[in-house]
Amino acid sequence: MNGGALSAGGRLRREVIERYGTDPFLPVTDNIEDLSDCSVIVTASNSITPILTPSNVSSTTQIICDVSVPTDVDTRLVAERPEIAFIRGGVAKAPENNQFTLDVIELPKNHLLACMTETALLGFAGKQDFSAIGDIHASGVRDCHALGRKCGFSLGYVSLEKPFAIELD
Repeated sequence: MNGGALSAGGRLRREVIERYGTDPFLPVTDNIEDLSDCSVIVTASNSITPILTPSNVSSTTQIICDVSVPTDVDTRLVAERPEIAFIRGGVAKAPENNQFTLDVIELPKNHLLACMTETALLGFAGKQDFSAIGDIHASGVRDCHALGRKCGFSLGYVSLEKPFAIELD
């Protein structure tokens, strides 16, 4: 850059943000019908039952990243749509000076489910208004992400294996 002038890329970025907002190509919705034309779905809900089924996922969907525990992906969808790449996310890596494993779910050493990490971080910070309960808002996700980075947590392991299955009795 010369004398503070924006590069062509910087000008383009500024124009896109001014016109479309900070996430112009990533629509966020809580309406399941909006999935009818999505090629890629990233799902993060607090539902205790799967919300993505063969009937509400587009025939053009190629990738589903599920960060919810329990999973948002119905087992019928996995069975009926083998061409979809299912990515299991929702895992955080603890700071390196911690050494532990969880016996209840298969995760690499030093990893926690994101929901567990969020609850721990909010407790460490003395937060009384837990964003883990009720509706999920982008601001709460960003705040928790910043707190996690401050405490040394990072994005954890991602897998192409089946979604997390936790039996609710």
